[in-house]
Amino acid sequence: MEFNVIIGSSMGALNGYIISENIGRPALLFNPPLIKYREVNFSSRFAKGLASKKIILGGSDKVVDPSKTLQFLSRHLEESELEIYIDPRLGHRIPIEIFQEQVKTFFSKLCY
Repeated sequence: MEFNVIIGSSMGALNGYIISENIGRPALLFNPPLIKYREVNFSSRFAKGLASKKIILGGSDKVVDPSKTLQFLSRHLEESELEIYIDPRLGHRIPIEIFQEQVKTFFSKLCY
C-alpha cells in the first residue's frame, strides 16, 4: 500500500508526523503532540526523505501544549519543510469549517 499524503489530528497527527518523516510524504497535522516523539521507538524499512508538512496549532489547546510543539519543531527545523499556522482562539478540537478550509488550502498547494 502506498500513501500520497497523511492527515491526522492529535495522536493521529503524531503518527502522521512519524510516517511522513519515514516515507517522505507531505502531511497536514492538527495539534500533534510532538513532544512525545522521543518516546516513540520507530524503526523504518524505508529511506527517510524530506517531506513538506503543514501543522495547525490551537493557541488555546489545553490537551496539547502548543509551546512544547513549537519547542520540538525548533530543534528539528532542518528535517522538513514546515508551514505552521497558529490560531490563538483554537483549542484541541478542530471545528469542521477550519478543517475543511485547511484541507482545501493544503491540497491546492499540492495540486497546482
